[in-house]
Amino acid sequence: MQRPSSRTMKKYSLYLLATLILGVVLSLVSTAFFSNKVVHQLKELKIDQPSLRNQQVKELSTSLHFLNISVSNPFFALFTLAATTPQTYAPTSRAINGADHFLAAVSDYLQGQESKEIQLADAATQLASAMPELNKSILALSQLHVRGLFSPLDKKLNQPREKAADLYQTTSAITPMLQIFPGISGQDSARKYLIAFQNSAEARGTGGILGAYAVMKIDKGKTSFTTFGSNAGLIQLKDTPIAMPAEFVRLYNDDPGIWQNSNISPHFPYGATIWLALWKNQFKQELDGVITFDPTALSYLLKATGPVQVEGQAVNADNVVKTTLSDVYQKYETDNNARKAFLIKIIQAVSKKIEGKEFSATDLLSQMIYPINQHRILFYSVNKAEQKIIEQSSISGSVSKKIDNQYRLIIQNTSGNKMDYYLKRTLKLESLSCGVKGQTKVTFSITNTASRTSKLPAYVAGRLDLNKPQGLANSYGTRAILMAPVGAHLINATDLATKKKFGFLIKERGHKGVGVQVDLAAGQTRSFSLTFSGGKGALTSYVQPLVIDQKNTIIDTCKP
Repeated sequence: MQRPSSRTMKKYSLYLLATLILGVVLSLVSTAFFSNKVVHQLKELKIDQPSLRNQQVKELSTSLHFLNISVSNPFFALFTLAATTPQTYAPTSRAINGADHFLAAVSDYLQGQESKEIQLADAATQLASAMPELNKSILALSQLHVRGLFSPLDKKLNQPREKAADLYQTTSAITPMLQIFPGISGQDSARKYLIAFQNSAEARGTGGILGAYAVMKIDKGKTSFTTFGSNAGLIQLKDTPIAMPAEFVRLYNDDPGIWQNSNISPHFPYGATIWLALWKNQFKQELDGVITFDPTALSYLLKATGPVQVEGQAVNADNVVKTTLSDVYQKYETDNNARKAFLIKIIQAVSKKIEGKEFSATDLLSQMIYPINQHRILFYSVNKAEQKIIEQSSISGSVSKKIDNQYRLIIQNTSGNKMDYYLKRTLKLESLSCGVKGQTKVTFSITNTASRTSKLPAYVAGRLDLNKPQGLANSYGTRAILMAPVGAHLINATDLATKKKFGFLIKERGHKGVGVQVDLAAGQTRSFSLTFSGGKGALTSYVQPLVIDQKNTIIDTCKP
């Protein structure tokens, strides 16, 4: 066989090079075109307008499919891998591929519903089957980094990465719930849930004390509210109304017989079952579950519904936390019943907006990402089969018995006041060594940010633990507990101020921890350092939802 001449080889090489260049250029152009088209169509999407939405979703699905083809072709892959790295191309490809499959499934479903009203239960079932693709797409976006030639652009992806990570956390929490949506939304029979409004200015294990409540009825997806009240009208018991595990009794005695102490444990199902038993004892009514809310969660809800008018005052997303957890104590300093009535009026006003569907579904979905991720919205069902599925999700608020590497700082107010409005927390996790017996250093600080000289109402600053009802220079007492992962063992615990060992040991649901009783003067910070061995997987932290967000720092050198 005659070998081709060098001139012929050069000619073929030029043809090949030209083909590659042309292919890459066309690929980049088509990718840019369909990327812009997808972004534009997403901005124009009208979820609340069914007739328009279905067609928009179909067109968006088509554009995304062509974008997936553009990204998946070898020319784009060749250019991306040459100009960047696999760490750029792989997440990009996974994100677009997952989104393509997810949206195609949603579009197919919507087109099949053109002639009839969409049933929420049916839609939830369809969505549940498509969610793994969406979760794959969002996770890939949260891991996307631009490297190589375009690495200077990577900083611009910081915010999208963070949003994708938040969204992934939310969709992961919601996905298991879709399986049981028909039941929990009252499709077969109406459901009644206790809505527990936690006052995060007085800390308990799941957030704050139960300050107010409502009963929400859901019947075939339609929501209504039947009862409202404050803790002032609730009957307290001397003993916990139901049998609790021996471990729980050793830790908390019979204090949970009081409504405000029912959720002293960080394991939300404990608090939820006690609340339901107390409710049945007082009102002779069995409810189907519990949902928690707090003023911060309410602020996100008000972003979707808009402000409400209460006693001539506009309560909105920007002022609801300060209004309900600070201002009202000054305004109603001598009339606590009026204060509680004002809070109930706020809850009633927001409830009316929910009943009347005075909100954009798109806005509501985008806003609820934050309180769900912050554990400000928790859910418990008395249906054992449903609860088993709920506990696969972080929305359950359960302290898992699985082996992981999660730490949590728990604050339990022991002064019986509202000084946690001023509490600042920081937590730092740092891997010292890796492997089966790897070690982790944990440092946490708690600060009372209140001013020593400012005059706070007695109801806010009173020291019931010291029999000082007027308070003591805005100081307060609290119990801080650092809970370690299942199987972790304490090596040392040091008070950084005294350099001495501190604390008492606790154990709950397989987790060992260290607790310390702290008296915090106004403006004072107390810091503690602990070292643990054990834990498995990436270092994480579960943050207790209080007024001031906890600042976390995680330095994990053992990531796979």
